[in-house]
Amino acid sequence: MDQQEKLIKKFGIKIRDNKYININYIMPITMKIVEAQAKTGKRFTAIFRLHKGGKIIKVTHFGQRNPKTGTYIDHGDKEKRKNYRARHKSDLETKDYKRAGYLSYYLLWGDHKTLKKNIEDYKKKFNLG
Repeated sequence: MDQQEKLIKKFGIKIRDNKYININYIMPITMKIVEAQAKTGKRFTAIFRLHKGGKIIKVTHFGQRNPKTGTYIDHGDKEKRKNYRARHKSDLETKDYKRAGYLSYYLLWGDHKTLKKNIEDYKKKFNLG
């Protein structure tokens, strides 16, 4: 991973003409989580926009609708969370926080037992509005 990729990943900063540009400052991305429609077969839908009320750049459906054992936000079992995160760590290799693997990893199986708190942490981690 070169220097520019590291800066983009960590801070949302690109180098242009030897100047640093915070791409999230120029075009802040916002995220909204809603309950998914039944036809999607998923539990939640994440809507990413260029800025609040702006153009939708990605809609991601994620989470199993009726999981047999539930997710961490359902049962709060730390051992199951540890096992899930070990199995799905490779989902993070895409380096795209808008993908379903990222959303499930951090929101449904995040550090907290509530979806609300996990969403707050996710927005801070990826500099989302």
